[in-house]
Amino acid sequence: MAHDQAECRAPAQLLPAVESEALDLLGECLKIALGPEGAIEHASIPVPGSKPIPVAGSERRTDQRHTITVYRSAILRWRDHEGLCLIRDISPGGMMCHCPVALTRGERVEVELRSGHRIAGSVAWCDGDRIGLSFDERIDVAGTLNAPSRGRETFVQRMPRLRSGCPVTLVTTHGTQAVALIDISQGGAKVEAPLLRKDDLVTLGIGGLEPHRGMVRWTREGRAGIAFLSPVPFDALARWAAERATPQRVGTGSAPE
Repeated sequence: MAHDQAECRAPAQLLPAVESEALDLLGECLKIALGPEGAIEHASIPVPGSKPIPVAGSERRTDQRHTITVYRSAILRWRDHEGLCLIRDISPGGMMCHCPVALTRGERVEVELRSGHRIAGSVAWCDGDRIGLSFDERIDVAGTLNAPSRGRETFVQRMPRLRSGCPVTLVTTHGTQAVALIDISQGGAKVEAPLLRKDDLVTLGIGGLEPHRGMVRWTREGRAGIAFLSPVPFDALARWAAERATPQRVGTGSAPE
C-alpha cells in the first residue's frame, strides 16, 4: 500500500534524444503528407516493457483488440499544473504515456489531445517516466484521436501549446529586446512584440531552452506568431514545462493566422 502511494519519479532522461526527436519529426511529416490522421498508428502492436492498460473483465479483452500504439504528444493536467506527455498506447479504457513528472497512483488527471478532445481519468500505475491512466468513461479511440471535438467548426491538428507569461529575449536585425512569451509549442511561439513584421527572421531566447531561430508568420494587435526553423525536441519542452509546473493554462487551440 505504501508503495502505491509513493511518488514515481522520472529518470534523468525521458526518452533517448535521437528516438524522441526522430519520432516526433516523423509523425509531423506523416501528418502533413497523409492529413490529420497521419500519425504513426498500428493496431495491436505491443510496446516492449509496457504494462497492460488497466481495465476489468470483458472490457479487458475488448481493449486488447482495440489498443493501438501511437507516438503523439498531448497535454497532461494534474491538480493545478500541466505539462506535456507522449502517448504510446491508447485503448477505449485507458492509455500509457511518457511524462517527466512525479505522479502518484489514484491522482486525478486530464489529457487534452491535438484533436481538442479532453479525457478525464486517474493514474492507475507509474513506472519511472511511464504512467498508466484509466479513463472515467470509455472512448472511441479513432474518433477521439482524429475527429474534431464538439463545437469546433474547423479541424486542424496542431502541436500542444504551453501558455506562459514569462519574459524572453528576442533578437532581430534591429537589436535585442525583452518581450513576453504568450505560448510555445515544439513548432513555434507567440510573443508580445508590436514592432515585429511578417517574414522577419528572429532568434528567441527562453530560459531553460536552447535559443531557437524562426520566422514571423503573422502579426496582430501587438502580437506575433513565430514558426521555428527547426522544432524544439519533445524531451526538452516537456522538461521545461515540468520544471515550471505551470498553472492550468495549456491549450491546443490555434493562434490567429
